[in-house]
Amino acid sequence: MASIVIVTQQCYLLCEAINYIAINEIDENDERKLSIFDKPKRGKKGKKLTRKQIEDLRKQFQIVIDFVPASGVQLNANSRNNTNTATVAIKVSGRERCLALFTHMVEQIREQIPDNKFLDEIVNKFLQEDNKDGSVHE
Repeated sequence: MASIVIVTQQCYLLCEAINYIAINEIDENDERKLSIFDKPKRGKKGKKLTRKQIEDLRKQFQIVIDFVPASGVQLNANSRNNTNTATVAIKVSGRERCLALFTHMVEQIREQIPDNKFLDEIVNKFLQEDNKDGSVHE
């Protein structure tokens, strides 16, 4: 079976299969438990943000990926379950950053394991580019 690779600034995963990928918002009680290094950094001075934008930037999210590691990769010996699955949780500050990272990961998965919708989109892009060039294929 072919391996799936997910590469981001936060993680590198090499797995045989992905069981699920989800986004969870960390509630305020959990947010207090985060270390000071996980809190959002202050940005450069620029436009004044609205209260809603500031609150959105302070929200903490987790992207949780449950997967089957590639063969040859050993799991933590202390794991409680005897299955061959592993789970990774990536903490992200800000809703927009979280959605961008999630979208990027899903795009990588769809490129490696294409579904019908992804293949249809590729064909449509190809046909649109072909029509813009003015060439006719028979």
